[in-house]
Amino acid sequence: KNWSWIDQNTASSKMTLGLLFSIVIVNSIVSNAQIYRESTSMVSFSGLDVECTSSNCAIYCDTDDGCDSLTINASKSDFLELYCSTSSSCNGLNIAAGPSQKLTVSCEPSNSCDSIRVDSPHTAHIDISCGGFGSCSQAFFNVAFATQVDVYCGGLACFFPRFNVDYVHRFSFSGTLQTSEINATRVLESFNVECLGMFNDVALYCPIADNVLCNVYCNGCIDLVLYPSSFDQLDLQCSARELACDGVTVHCPEDTTTASSTDLRYNQLEGSFRCENERCCPYNMRRNTTNIYCASDECAMTCANGACPIKSVLNASNATSLSLQCNTEAECEHLSLICPENGVCDILCEAPYSCQYLDISASNITSMNVLCNGDYSCLKLQIDAAAIAETATVSCLASFTCQHSTMTMIGGLSSQSDISITATRNQTLLSSALEVHGVNQFNIHCFGLSYQSVCQDMRITVDETNHVTGVCDAPNCFDAAVWNLSVQDFDLVCHGDKQASGCNAMTIETVFEHSISLQSVAADNTTASSSFEQTSIALSCSSDIHRHYCAHPDRNTVTFTCAEQCSYCESTAFELRTTRAQNLFTCAIDDPAADPTESPTTPKLIVTPKTSITSTSATDILVSYIDATTISSTEQESNQETSADGSCDRQLTSRALDIAMGVVIGIAVSWCCMCCYLVVQTTKRQRKASRIRAYTPPGPP
Repeated sequence: KNWSWIDQNTASSKMTLGLLFSIVIVNSIVSNAQIYRESTSMVSFSGLDVECTSSNCAIYCDTDDGCDSLTINASKSDFLELYCSTSSSCNGLNIAAGPSQKLTVSCEPSNSCDSIRVDSPHTAHIDISCGGFGSCSQAFFNVAFATQVDVYCGGLACFFPRFNVDYVHRFSFSGTLQTSEINATRVLESFNVECLGMFNDVALYCPIADNVLCNVYCNGCIDLVLYPSSFDQLDLQCSARELACDGVTVHCPEDTTTASSTDLRYNQLEGSFRCENERCCPYNMRRNTTNIYCASDECAMTCANGACPIKSVLNASNATSLSLQCNTEAECEHLSLICPENGVCDILCEAPYSCQYLDISASNITSMNVLCNGDYSCLKLQIDAAAIAETATVSCLASFTCQHSTMTMIGGLSSQSDISITATRNQTLLSSALEVHGVNQFNIHCFGLSYQSVCQDMRITVDETNHVTGVCDAPNCFDAAVWNLSVQDFDLVCHGDKQASGCNAMTIETVFEHSISLQSVAADNTTASSSFEQTSIALSCSSDIHRHYCAHPDRNTVTFTCAEQCSYCESTAFELRTTRAQNLFTCAIDDPAADPTESPTTPKLIVTPKTSITSTSATDILVSYIDATTISSTEQESNQETSADGSCDRQLTSRALDIAMGVVIGIAVSWCCMCCYLVVQTTKRQRKASRIRAYTPPGPP
């Protein structure tokens, strides 16, 4: 108990019993760093007191119950990292004093940090991550006088935890909570709580500072009680789900109304949440705003040092250009921005959290460029841009940027504008909605590392546009995305492999004029990946003349074109499926010989036309290989009945006549052969009979 762990600089002067156990337990001491690894120590850490004396201290609890009831004092260190990597490895652990610069606590396995206690005042940055089931149940976190506190509770990791937050500059929580309490007394800059799965029996006490918004985002708050210090301070947002805020209760501040609380209920007609008690409703309050105007034609500014208070409006409509830089955390948070008319609008969000809830509006703008380069920098970004003359570019280049964003962009009168969206790093553009109208070219490119998911669960609506291109170059990108398009051409390319592919579980509803190309390419660019599984595709041609869907499958690509008549594969709709081997798509082929690359005798995939194009898992085989010449008359009649305009009827009728003619010719040839056979046999019998009659046997001797 109360052993002092001794680093290399003090070992020579402290030859004590503490030194003996330091040598046994401290696995390695290198250049002002202490590393404790329980699994390789000669004694268990359970129940011990550890004092970190080096600048960097790392403790690895990697056996069951290995650090049970361990007490850590890191007040003499700058950095402390605690990794609890097995079940029950850190149960009852107590961080009695944190380091000065950064504390990192990682509890990923289930039940790994049950009843953990963290008392860490005067630590600049605190990062706590709880991943496995019950990993941080009954935990207690007491943080104060910190610059940044980030807490993540994944899945069902946090049962019965408590959070005390006081004199913290920035506090951020994301994940799920069960029977929990967050008590934020004083937060100086920003306070964000995001329910990503479920809040059940949770009490949230907002900060008391009037100049700090209590930002709460709910995606499943089935039982959340909010205690804001004022309605002007509360910013409660609910996702589009009907049950997102159905369990939220808001307690009214005492100085606002005599009503004590209100429950939120979803209004089906309005598609939003409303208060049951209108006398106590945060949505009825209006916040005071600060208007900021550009003083020159070329407006270049920052919002540093409080230049843009929360809910400010920056009006640059009379300027020719605007260049806004947000270089510090929360600098442009909750800012409403009006871009110059007939000018250029450039926004740079460089720091983490710098442009959360940024609202950009533009009308008759020449070009716009938004660059989000810090983690969480453009969370819930909102863009409403009309009459874009040339270009609009949005680049989300850091983790968790542009999540839950809404962007509406409309081209100018010439319809020659180009829109580009780029997303990279983990979970960018998650659950965002994009609407593009009347432009020449719209491009969206999502890419990331092998373990990162990008552009998931998006809603993409594009109409009156010439060309749309989507590129997926990350695992699970565009998964569960909904494409609603009315365009001339649409190209979608999905890179991946069997283990990590994107473009799955999508819905594509497209009215097109020229062509649609869907391509799935593995990492080696030669074989098909497992993209487009469980994807539903519905197509229709916009032209009155070209009303046929002509499919041209390749190894990795299928292209649909609108034409008067199809030469390769034609139907009112196709049924598609992905494979993990050679071919990405297959479809019905009316005439095998019509494809110049295939032999007429090669078996084909025959698919009865459906009302929609459906791509399913490779294990769900919808079609089977059969010889094209074995199509029955019943199938032909079915195909004729599903034909839209008679062209397929004419082709199938012609083919039926060809088959009938072939049958007649076959029967005629068979009769001729039979007649020839009978003539030959009759001639042989006659010759044999004449020989018998001419023969006279010899008489007796």
